[in-house]
Amino acid sequence: MASATKSAGTTTKVATTVAAASVAVIAAQPLLLKFDDGCRIQDNAFILSGYRRPQYSWSGCARSVFGYLHNESVNIHTHLFGALWLLYILVNVGKTQAGYTTLTWHDPVGFGLGLLAGVFCLGASALYHTSTCHSPAVGENALIYRTWVEQGPKVSRRCNALDYSGIIGEGVFAINISTRKINQSVVSHDLCSGHHCGRRNCSIRSAQPGYGTPAYRWARTTVFFLLGICALVPVTHAYLIYGLERMQNEMGINWIALTGIMYMSGALIYACRVPERWFPGTFDFFGSSHQIFHVCVVIAALSHYQAVLTGFEYWHGQHHGVCPT
Repeated sequence: MASATKSAGTTTKVATTVAAASVAVIAAQPLLLKFDDGCRIQDNAFILSGYRRPQYSWSGCARSVFGYLHNESVNIHTHLFGALWLLYILVNVGKTQAGYTTLTWHDPVGFGLGLLAGVFCLGASALYHTSTCHSPAVGENALIYRTWVEQGPKVSRRCNALDYSGIIGEGVFAINISTRKINQSVVSHDLCSGHHCGRRNCSIRSAQPGYGTPAYRWARTTVFFLLGICALVPVTHAYLIYGLERMQNEMGINWIALTGIMYMSGALIYACRVPERWFPGTFDFFGSSHQIFHVCVVIAALSHYQAVLTGFEYWHGQHHGVCPT
């Protein structure tokens, strides 16, 4: 009995020593890795440095957000602060609509859902880019890292699927709110229904394993690019019926055009890997294609909100909630 107790105590001490040693080894490693070091997140061969080493915990991921500069810092910060910006607008949406006497419950609900979709989209993206250093695909030490090796990649994949779902969800509310500013309910219902079906299928496809890998980069870009083009169908239809001037007054078509330009140009820049393709290693920390894409997304979200405000002012400010003849 005493021998068994002594053996158990020895085993505990050995386990504690191994754990302490592993922590010490991790702490002694450099914060950043290079592409040639075999780090797990090798999504872009033209980004040569600035990769975070595996953190094995959410606390380590969180520390990397503001603790030090790496090649995901701009990706995280642009969408994190973008989400906070939209959240601030959401909290103050009542002040935006104050003084209008013709409001119905549809107006604050529509604004709220649209802004929540934007917050979710940008927030999910920031979470995904934070989580990519959670744990490695293969362990440096099979004994110490076995649990993380088995569970780590699932964390990043799930956050990646959440990221794509956020993009899709934001687009659903964006096109729905914009097209309903045009006074043609049957047309907008039919067009939005078709667009929702496309978004649903895209969401299902994005959630499949492996879809977030570099091999599917052009597939992802093509799907989302074509889905964005589908959003032009209701806008084109409204133009043919009502003309450009009315579209500008009722839905801020210039802001919607800027939104589309930002989304599509950002997606193409991301897929083409420019400018880092031309100067590998130069844009590791600032100015890479993914970072440009993130900035384009934030500009597009704010531009779309301005378009909604334009339509809101037209209906409730100039026409007091009454459809013009």
